[in-house]
Amino acid sequence: MAIHLKNSKLLFTLAPGTGSTALESYLFSAVKDIDTVSQIPDSDVYDDNGQTKLDKKHCTFHELKAHNLINSDDVSKVVTGVRNPFEFWYSEWYRTRTRWVKEIEKPNSWIFTSPNKLRTIVECCTMEFSDWIIHRFGQDAKDGKKIDINGGHINEASLFLRTEHLEADLKAILKSHYGDRASSLPDMARVNVTKKRDETAYWQHYSAEARHIIQSVMSDYMSKFSYQF
Repeated sequence: MAIHLKNSKLLFTLAPGTGSTALESYLFSAVKDIDTVSQIPDSDVYDDNGQTKLDKKHCTFHELKAHNLINSDDVSKVVTGVRNPFEFWYSEWYRTRTRWVKEIEKPNSWIFTSPNKLRTIVECCTMEFSDWIIHRFGQDAKDGKKIDINGGHINEASLFLRTEHLEADLKAILKSHYGDRASSLPDMARVNVTKKRDETAYWQHYSAEARHIIQSVMSDYMSKFSYQF
């Protein structure tokens, strides 16, 4: 879904892997006291083959407009999350093989209607991290291709929340729109966090080749959001 704040006309799109669950929870629990908060849409939209056509949680503003779920006049600015790509891809690999793999046991799980998700789970479970990075992005690096994380969300947004400083970035945006009313907002709780031991810090798992590949394919993204290894 996207989270719409009616009075400020802010639309928060929940980009995967960027603390979106914590953001969603906070907006509904805290910001509802200073604005009208609503979610769009209420449920997934499927095509005739049962494949997910519109993801209710991680849809973009463009997708919402295409399905006539929101009007451009109701939105002044789109806000979305970003994350250090080196940490993002390690986290994706780790939680895929420790959390999403458990979904295979559920016949009605979302992984069976999400394109390529089952294949990604198999790859993450059968490859070590750096090998998976090389497998997934090696050819893109050779071809000089540039990629984003959640490009659909980023390209339409004008305000960004860094996962590493989610609460600080969010409160700065809210203060700029609500002034003193935002000063009394509570702290943000940590939710939906994949448990990792200290020794699983992302930089310990990158081979030189894997690091070079991410630096190559994500150089534009890293430059735009001032990220580094």
